[in-house]
Amino acid sequence: MSGLGPHLVLAVAVLAGSGALGAAQGVTGPSPVRFEFCPKPARYTPIYEATPTGNTASTNAGDYDLYVGGSAINKAFQSSLQLGPDNDYQRLHELMLAQAHGAPGILASVPAGSEAETLARGLGLLGCFARVGPGIGAAAAGPV
Repeated sequence: MSGLGPHLVLAVAVLAGSGALGAAQGVTGPSPVRFEFCPKPARYTPIYEATPTGNTASTNAGDYDLYVGGSAINKAFQSSLQLGPDNDYQRLHELMLAQAHGAPGILASVPAGSEAETLARGLGLLGCFARVGPGIGAAAAGPV
């Protein structure tokens, strides 16, 4: 990830399927991370697989104002997550950005027992991660 420079990377992971896929597959602990990229689609890349065979994650490039919705892929995330126009996604982004600024160059995850964890769970997210590039500290204002 060191080639990402000073950009914010925010990835939200949502358990695919019914929300109990991992338990149904007998997953009880951490499993190896594997990245698979879908083939070039005819029109748009789907946010999530229509029929996943395991837990899936997707990365939202987001918006400078840190909200979900609007248009294009940001709107597709809002639809996939079945969120109304008033939701806690922006607040979660703000909290994760602040955490990422506290440790530039390190992938930050939602702290257990935090407001961010409560917001993520309320949004149906199993995980949320953010990173800002090295050299971007807490003094930077807003998204980078």
